[in-house]
Amino acid sequence: MIEFLTGWITGITAAAVISALVLAIAPECPAKRVLRLACGIIMLVAVLRPVKGLGDTDLSFFLQQYRSEFEGYEEEMSGISENNIKLIIEDRTRTYILQKKDMLRLDCDVAVTAQKPEGEEGYPYPYSVELIFNGSLPEEDKKKEMSEFLSIELGIPPERQLWRLRDGEGK
Repeated sequence: MIEFLTGWITGITAAAVISALVLAIAPECPAKRVLRLACGIIMLVAVLRPVKGLGDTDLSFFLQQYRSEFEGYEEEMSGISENNIKLIIEDRTRTYILQKKDMLRLDCDVAVTAQKPEGEEGYPYPYSVELIFNGSLPEEDKKKEMSEFLSIELGIPPERQLWRLRDGEGK
């Protein structure tokens, strides 16, 4: 490959030097315009010479290789955006729950897990939530109100709500 590039650059350089010498020597006359055109064509041929050496099989190989690389990048970018969407949904849901816990005056932290429906297309949704309390679990009425909020507002049923103390105890 390096030999190919070296030969190509040498050819372009030689065509440029010869064209410059011919144009410098030529007298100013109407024929010099034709000479400039000829030198331009020579430079164009020198630049495009590698294309002539490519056969149909080489060109199709390069196109197929490009296509497969592009598909790989496309899959990679798709995975990145799906993960970003999941993280955004988890973060915004967490913020929403934190606002509600402040209204109820609960002393806890919240962790949300979002996931896509199995076997379906679409966006991830809030799947489960973990409420981590500092000190003690909340009173039953506050716990019931928060649990109903999580079920009704966010669609997270009680079986996917984990209530625990920071040290690891809890439901």
